[in-house]
Amino acid sequence: MNTTACTLFFFSLVAVLPLAAAWGKPGRGEATRSVVHAKSGMVAAAQPLAVQAGLDILRKGGSAVDAAIATNACLGLMEPTANGLGGDLFAILWDPAKKEVVGLNASGRAPRQLTADKVPALPDGTIPLHSPWSWTIPGAADGLRRARSLGYRLFLFTNQSGIGRGYHTIEDTHRVNARMEELLGLGRPLFEVICIAPEGPGQPVAYRKPSPRFILETIKQGGLDPALCWMVGDSAADIAAALAAGIRAAAVRTGRTDPDSNPDVAAHHVPVFADFGAFAATLT
Repeated sequence: MNTTACTLFFFSLVAVLPLAAAWGKPGRGEATRSVVHAKSGMVAAAQPLAVQAGLDILRKGGSAVDAAIATNACLGLMEPTANGLGGDLFAILWDPAKKEVVGLNASGRAPRQLTADKVPALPDGTIPLHSPWSWTIPGAADGLRRARSLGYRLFLFTNQSGIGRGYHTIEDTHRVNARMEELLGLGRPLFEVICIAPEGPGQPVAYRKPSPRFILETIKQGGLDPALCWMVGDSAADIAAALAAGIRAAAVRTGRTDPDSNPDVAAHHVPVFADFGAFAATLT
């Protein structure tokens, strides 16, 4: 299946054990710890008081997940240099309903309610680069990974009026895009084509959205079926470009604009998603 444009301007280990497991003897030169046996449950963490909190939860009838939450909360206070309340989560759980072991990878996400207006900007208006605010974008990497795994072809369509205004060069933009693909960690190239529209205010428009020119050219050159193409974005120009090109549009909430205030969204029944990951979850 093909898609035309994706616009992105965009563990405390706890285990409940039926029996204790025996560990093998270490080989020469290997470091080890004392063997620990437990009949009902076990909590493992680097901070003893955090471990105690998890054990207390298990003794009171709590589940492994309850104990993990308690242990993690304590680690955020007692070992803040190695653990934070907003840290990543990896879990292996037993699902009693499905009677199977399931894995959860909740790494790399930012809080869904973290919108642009809640991020403290630097004096120049940019997000602090070496801060938690710049590390992750909700759903973006997971969504792109899912779309690609389903066979969708990815294209990036970006307005960059800063080039036309003289703020930076197109070479600077190429470097930023290369770094973006590197940080996403999905392999390069991630996008088949990246269209950069450099036009500034008052300059003749060639590709700048809402112009559909790049979308139409890509459909023709790539032999794509417009009925199977999506344009996903957060601005009115993104939606307008999709509609003008005759492909499907989807709006995502990034905090930059409010899709509900865009008349095209209501008039054309454009679906609105919390983030790109939520959109990608609907792809088949």
